Amino acid sequence: MLKEIDDIRKKNSDIEDQMLEQLELIESAESAAISISDVMVDFHKGKEALAVQAREGKAKKEDLETMLEAYQGILGLTPPKGEADNWKIKINALIDSTQDLVDGKEGAAAAYKTAVNCKACHTDHRSD
Repeated sequence: MLKEIDDIRKKNSDIEDQMLEQLELIESAESAAISISDVMVDFHKGKEALAVQAREGKAKKEDLETMLEAYQGILGLTPPKGEADNWKIKINALIDSTQDLVDGKEGAAAAYKTAVNCKACHTDHRSD
């Protein structure tokens, strides 16, 4: 009987350890969460920004892949203002055109230049 109780305690302890590990993973993911503002500042701000290089067709593939991941990360976020469906359309255009840049497709820089229309996005979604 005591052995059975010890076995149950061991199983419970193992389950508790697994739950703590999962909780730590969730907390880590939440703390690493990306914000819309971070992506815009990190990739779009300044004359040497990666978005500028991408528009000109001069960005490195590795950098484009990083930017693509960032765009994918903000797709599901809620913009500060405006319609969520419109937000998804604009971000999907960025994702698709950036993927085309990564893949080296012809006309990708022009498509990206159209998709990265800051004023259009800010008018619809940026709160001041």
